Amino acid sequence: MIITSEGIVIILMTVFFFIITLNIQSAFLYLLISLLLSILLINIIYPYVTLGGIEIKRISISRCYEGEVFSVSLLVKNISKYRKYLFNIEDTVPLPEKKKREIFFVSVLNPLEELEFTYKAPGIKRGIYTFPPIRISSRAPFGIFQASRIGRESGENRLVIYPGIYNIRNAFFMGEGRSEMAYETTDVKSGHSMEFLGVREFNPGDSLRFIHWPSTVKHRKLIVKEFSYEASPPVTILIDSNNKVQKGVGKEGTFEYSLRFAATLLVYLNKEKNNFNLLVSHKQENLSSSIVFEEILLSMAGFNTEGNSPIGDIIEKIIPNLSYGSDLIIFTPDISFREYDFKSLLSRVASIRVLFLHSSENISLKSHNMRMFTYSEGDNPERVLIKLFAR
Repeated sequence: MIITSEGIVIILMTVFFFIITLNIQSAFLYLLISLLLSILLINIIYPYVTLGGIEIKRISISRCYEGEVFSVSLLVKNISKYRKYLFNIEDTVPLPEKKKREIFFVSVLNPLEELEFTYKAPGIKRGIYTFPPIRISSRAPFGIFQASRIGRESGENRLVIYPGIYNIRNAFFMGEGRSEMAYETTDVKSGHSMEFLGVREFNPGDSLRFIHWPSTVKHRKLIVKEFSYEASPPVTILIDSNNKVQKGVGKEGTFEYSLRFAATLLVYLNKEKNNFNLLVSHKQENLSSSIVFEEILLSMAGFNTEGNSPIGDIIEKIIPNLSYGSDLIIFTPDISFREYDFKSLLSRVASIRVLFLHSSENISLKSHNMRMFTYSEGDNPERVLIKLFAR
């Protein structure tokens, strides 16, 4: 419990009148002191009574891209048999640079009544953050003392902010349209079908548009139609996460820019239903288009710079796993990588595109199957991406 400035005034008045009463012996002053002491006692007990039996939970926390706005919804319920008056609900948004407090005032909450509050806040920086507990406080009824406690909380407490994305109108990849590099696969997605193969049992993620109703009725379980289609070789995106070569701090760091560029391309590729692979140099896992896209963005939200292996060494390890005729896109701040011998890579992939981040040197290389550009502070990231992927 915290004493307020108003409470200090009341206590000083009580002490003052008590001292006077000892000398004057006035019945009126005794009555006044009794009244002041009653006010103090009521304001000590009442807030604790008010705060009991209040249940709070976050019922939703929306995810967003860096730079966008997310929303948080709170549900407050009085689980006691008595009305609750005059209390505050305080939620702290775990923003990385400056924590933001959201305070809601409740004048009255009836027994078993529920109230919902929603607020919005900016997604300042990519990351996965944990909300601190929600606090409830009260100065009722006279504002002399303030009591607070952590609410009986349940629900969500994780905030996910995806890497920011830029606006690109179109991206052209050298591997697109090369039928000799295409391979056959099966799916039930619209827009890719070439030949009807038959029917099979429904799997999670299959489109409901392709349910084969006669077979479904016959077998008493969902059956879908299956097609074959041609798919282009995947686009592989490689992000250099080597600690030793990163430049800048916070949102302006080269690793953050790499993630934004990569996220922009992944959103585009996913929208166009292109196959892709995402590799981060210190990670052993390969995030591919076969994974639910939101899970890929979730992984990117939690990426950090780690390891010290040069990007050239990483490429040597992944060459055997690259698909013939695919496109390789590399984001790195390591300017020495331009000296890498790309011959073995070019014999396997259709094109290589390298973007050097925060480089003081102006590198520009454009050929039929290889492009190199630099991104420096002050450059327009959207223009750089369009230039990198222009026909």
